[in-house]
Amino acid sequence: MEHGLAAALKDLGFSPTEADIYVALLARCQNGPVSAYKVAQDMGRDPANMTKTLGAMAKRGALRASGGKPRLYAPVSPADLTGERVARLQQAGKLLEEIGSPPDDDSLHSLESTEAALALARRLLGEARRIVLVDAAPELLGDLADDLSRLANVEGASVLVRSTAAVSIPGVRVWLDPDVETLAPGPWLRLAIDGHRYLEIVVHPERRDELLHGHWSRNPSQTFLGHRNIGAELILADVLEMMRGGASSELVQRRAEDQTALILRQISWRQRWREAGLADYTPEIEEVTELAAEDLAEAMAEVAAEAPLKSMAAADGSTQDVEPDETSPLKFIFRRRKNS
Repeated sequence: MEHGLAAALKDLGFSPTEADIYVALLARCQNGPVSAYKVAQDMGRDPANMTKTLGAMAKRGALRASGGKPRLYAPVSPADLTGERVARLQQAGKLLEEIGSPPDDDSLHSLESTEAALALARRLLGEARRIVLVDAAPELLGDLADDLSRLANVEGASVLVRSTAAVSIPGVRVWLDPDVETLAPGPWLRLAIDGHRYLEIVVHPERRDELLHGHWSRNPSQTFLGHRNIGAELILADVLEMMRGGASSELVQRRAEDQTALILRQISWRQRWREAGLADYTPEIEEVTELAAEDLAEAMAEVAAEAPLKSMAAADGSTQDVEPDETSPLKFIFRRRKNS
């Protein structure tokens, strides 16, 4: 049994032996119910212990048992098995919420494996309602294709995706940015969800379940920056595609403005800050004055008088102009005029 399946069945409460039995029965369920002796014979196990284990699994609802002799067993469907557990967990969650809720944890949470990261990504996508931004390598994007397609069909939800290669996701357009592929240390995934969740991982290029880097957070600053960064890259990929297609500058500008509104303004950031207990922020913007033509000419004349370029003799007797260094009057004057 593969590691991922074994781990999933363990999470559902199966012991290793019970997991093996359930999978074995599921694989042969088209042949009808079987006796404990037959299961033990097929799996090379002790019949007495098999009877006890099957009886315990039937009591927990993982198997159906007939009332005749010998008693016959068949697995319940995976949907019934997981659905019942999900319903119990939801009921437990509601009862616990009636007792109270702790403050939202906005710390940075490390992710230990690709499997855990993808499971969390699917859960977060299942909770999304408004806008999801995705930047991912194609192999990791393919793992989330069904979840993204399902979300794209939710009324009022937007799913915007960027990758280095085409991945088929029904109902979702994928913007291509093939140049990134040669720069990354391994397959990567970044998710920004509703301005409330942010996740990013980089997977080892040779060992898929090993992460080179991975974390997620509810921190409002982290989610804002993650959302803004992916959004800017999506807009850039979109307008570059239009420019390659020969679109006019006016059309490209209008498209960039529309995409900016779609990506950034779908979320009420001020409300997000209030929910996080933060005060409204209004940045101070300094007035910027452009140099007039006569001022620029005066500055250039001043530079020419104070800092003429020197020529240095090379070994072959030729001369080479040397640019002023960081402390030269040239750079000082232009810094001063720009800032004044």
